[in-house]
Amino acid sequence: LVFLRDRGGLALAFGLPPLMFVIFAALFGASTRGELDLRIATFDAVGSAQSAALLAALAERQQDRLVQLDSLAAVDDRVLSGRADVGIVIQGPLGGADVPVVLVVSPGRPIAVPVAQGLVQAVAANIQAADRQAAGPGPDGPPPAPPLTVQRSVGQSVDAESTYYAGAVSILFLLFNAVHVALAGL
Repeated sequence: LVFLRDRGGLALAFGLPPLMFVIFAALFGASTRGELDLRIATFDAVGSAQSAALLAALAERQQDRLVQLDSLAAVDDRVLSGRADVGIVIQGPLGGADVPVVLVVSPGRPIAVPVAQGLVQAVAANIQAADRQAAGPGPDGPPPAPPLTVQRSVGQSVDAESTYYAGAVSILFLLFNAVHVALAGL
């Protein structure tokens, strides 16, 4: 009976767990559904029809989360300042001897690399398949695909994971403290 009179205890027992669940579900729910909304900065150093098609297909998939810039320095600046999660620089033709796409990444966003690689590879595979269909069947079939992307880091390497978790734990303790102070006045 005393427990039912303790408003603070009731709030902590029945109000805080659902609140924490909703907060963490909102934070981590997008990544489990595969809805990582990367902000991408792009630069086309080649200026060919194939690179324009690659950028157009990326823009179609990313919608308003892709910005096309006019220099490599601008891409580096966007990624370094955090206004873009990853940069995509097209520096050669698809299927050429050199690696055609450079991913500009920040060490603080390691998950952006595999997501951007998958996006570029999917779009490039569609473009290359369309190019092969237009050219007709070859005598030996399609040539083996060379590596499509290479990554280049900008900024200082930090232990971003530890920093993130330290900040998350600090915010959690601040939330508990705020709840405790608010309920102490009841």
